[in-house]
Amino acid sequence: MNYIRFFCILQQTLFLAAVFATGNASAQSQQEELLMNVFGGLVTGNASPRSPQEELFRSVVAESDCKQTQNNGPVCVYKVGQKLKFSIKDPGGSNEVIAFRHSDWDDDYYAVMDLGCIVVVHGAANQKKYGSQGGVFVAPKNGRIHRTLQECQGANK
Repeated sequence: MNYIRFFCILQQTLFLAAVFATGNASAQSQQEELLMNVFGGLVTGNASPRSPQEELFRSVVAESDCKQTQNNGPVCVYKVGQKLKFSIKDPGGSNEVIAFRHSDWDDDYYAVMDLGCIVVVHGAANQKKYGSQGGVFVAPKNGRIHRTLQECQGANK
């Protein structure tokens, strides 16, 4: 293994440790999996190719922000691509409020509610590049991001 690759993996690990220390709920739900991906690259010596769904998943995780506000309790904000923006007020509380600030089929990404989960999918602007492959699921009950509908529904119980 070359030193540049080792340095990059070490830098990613330190970044992840810093993110998890901040208490970001969405980041914490991905901690084990992201660390496995980082160390998986160390063991195999190369990174696996990313599917459109994996790219979307990582994009949603990277652009999510959950924090405690002074007056309104916890709020999670999700920004994906150029325009998609939605939020969940009081995830984990007794009365989650979901606000779709901007979601349009014609943009690069859009979001809808389906079977109790927020589903982020590729919009018309990304159809040529990705087709209709992939979707990422956000559980309103805790604000965490999931790869499958079943995981999301399980988190909502």
